[in-house]
Amino acid sequence: MVDQTSTLLRNGRLSMRKVVAHALGLLVRNAGPIALTMIGPVVVMTLIRELVPAGFGAAPGTALVTLHGVSVFVVWLLLWVGFASVLHARFLDHGRPPPPWRALIWSHAQVSFLFGIVRLIGVSILVGMATFLLGYVAGEIAGLIGLIAGTIVWARLAMVFQSAAVGRPLALADSWRLTGLARVRVVILIGSLYICAQFFGPIVVVLPLFDGEWLLQILSAVLLFFGAAIVAAVLSATYRGLVEMRPADVRDTYVPQDQAPEADAP
Repeated sequence: MVDQTSTLLRNGRLSMRKVVAHALGLLVRNAGPIALTMIGPVVVMTLIRELVPAGFGAAPGTALVTLHGVSVFVVWLLLWVGFASVLHARFLDHGRPPPPWRALIWSHAQVSFLFGIVRLIGVSILVGMATFLLGYVAGEIAGLIGLIAGTIVWARLAMVFQSAAVGRPLALADSWRLTGLARVRVVILIGSLYICAQFFGPIVVVLPLFDGEWLLQILSAVLLFFGAAIVAAVLSATYRGLVEMRPADVRDTYVPQDQAPEADAP
């Protein structure tokens, strides 16, 4: 981190206003690197959508169409992981920001970042299955219960992303304990992003389906990755604030500390 002071805390507690302001500052200060890092994933995603036929003309609902959809999703997920992991590392480890090409050519830390996402998706699937079973009892409110449960689980376990991006991977239980330092604020900050993604993510994904023009393909990809940049900034700011709540002698366990002279100033 840039300094050793509790810049994101107020009276020893995580300040939501400061976290949001810090996240906006990260986006503004890193606008150039974000744009450069976005170029590769956007181009690849656009080319795949534009040049690879959906099932090669097969009828809707066939195995080829399904395979095409799954393949595009997997490619998008890998591109998202590469892009987001670069931004998380840049936002948190100012001494060693990764170059933009790391969005396509991964490091070991980025593989850990992917593993963190896979673990969290697995937990989310279990939550979804539990919600499905509740549907027999709760009826129509099961969907709301599932959304609330998914929001809480995602917010409390999402710290595995940032820690992995800077080579400090956390277990899911560690993320749960770390976010327990400010659980309500964490759920509000990160949970709001989760809910927005549930509603706006599908809209952006299907945007090119309304028109086959490649400009819409590019717009859809840019919106997807720009949304990832916003999520990365808020998650990184929240993670930094939580780390600042830990004792100074253990902070390096979570984020590499800068060695700049001002960082050592009293």
